[in-house]
Amino acid sequence: MERAGRRWRAVLTAGAVVPCCAALTAAGAGRPSGLAGVLAGLLDGVVSAVRLTDGWLVAGGAVVALLGVAMVVLALVPGRLREGSGARLLPGADAALDRRGFGALLRDATLRMPGIARARVRVRGRRAVVRAVLVFGDPAEARAALTAELRALRDRLGLVRPPRLVIRIAPA
Repeated sequence: MERAGRRWRAVLTAGAVVPCCAALTAAGAGRPSGLAGVLAGLLDGVVSAVRLTDGWLVAGGAVVALLGVAMVVLALVPGRLREGSGARLLPGADAALDRRGFGALLRDATLRMPGIARARVRVRGRRAVVRAVLVFGDPAEARAALTAELRALRDRLGLVRPPRLVIRIAPA
């Protein structure tokens, strides 16, 4: 599950919960107004018609409490942030490549380029920063060749959301 899907669910839940909390707060303060006043009036009508010891009310409260616990657990689970999901090549097959592995592939491809002695790769979020040390050759040509090579490698991997490449070449 992606963070965007969780974000919309959280927005919808907050949009439903915040007015109810505002109504409870306004009713507790004794001065309801506007939408909070309308919700407080509805809440007063419901509370006066229902006894708090009814079985269905207790069961409903337990279900809501369990849903709240489940939402907290889902909010704390990090998901697959450290993995880049691959394109679906076969139905039902799912592949992923973690950031460290993607960085190692980029580093190895960088070190195979002529004239590059050292390379450091840092993959964070949606960006991969490649720092290379050029021992000999033209920096502009080396940068163009390295950019083409790394983009081709990134595209061959078939990631759903390929990270943006930032290439920095420094002379020795």
